[in-house]
Amino acid sequence: MADTTLAVARSEKGDQEFGLVPLAGDVATILKGWWVTRNAEGYGQIGGDDSATAFQGAADEGVKIEDEENDGDTSIRVKNGRMAVEFDSALDETAVGRAAYLADNQLMALYEDVSNYVFGGVIEEVLDESHAVVDTRPARQQVSPITS
Repeated sequence: MADTTLAVARSEKGDQEFGLVPLAGDVATILKGWWVTRNAEGYGQIGGDDSATAFQGAADEGVKIEDEENDGDTSIRVKNGRMAVEFDSALDETAVGRAAYLADNQLMALYEDVSNYVFGGVIEEVLDESHAVVDTRPARQQVSPITS
């Protein structure tokens, strides 16, 4: 298995962390803002509610690969920290403190609305019924609750 350790650098604000994730060779396109997960072999891929994956962060840049490459030939910069996130679940104030899980490549959801429970972070503030501030750092560190 390749060394897929996420190299992390703190932003000047200290509330965002950035790092590089080597991508699987069969990834065609990841747009800025999409979720990035790590597959069972340790390479980045488009994030979603997929089994055997681990959260890596939000793409801080877009990547488009024209031809299939070898695993790890291309990396993507990801960010983690507090960020406003759209949800595929109805939210209210009782969601504060709950775990957020990946619903697809752009949305998060509550536990009861996903199948594979790819932990994406902790809800810190509900903005409206479909948006919240989520801290993704616990997910990147894989401090994941079993249920919540």
